[in-house]
Amino acid sequence: MRWNEEAAITSAAVDAEGLSAMERAALNDVLINDAFATFGGRIGLRHYNNDWNLSFVVNNIFDEKYNILAFPVPAQPGQFAVFSSPPRTMGLEFKVNF
Repeated sequence: MRWNEEAAITSAAVDAEGLSAMERAALNDVLINDAFATFGGRIGLRHYNNDWNLSFVVNNIFDEKYNILAFPVPAQPGQFAVFSSPPRTMGLEFKVNF
């Protein structure tokens, strides 16, 4: 489990003077992440001599959505582009020791 407090995701200067309350709220949705938690898990089988290990791995189990980075779009003043969180990922991991 990983916990993140509410935080701004960009340090770009934003002039919110001429924005309506609705536009300001929309801007905050992009530039500020609410507090959130992400969970990951692993369950597996291991040979008693530790010769091999097979695991099922899941990251972001509940598919939590948050923005990682926001930046102003140069050609469109007042607009921001974002990189969003990685989605839920699942996989198998097999390790062999020799």
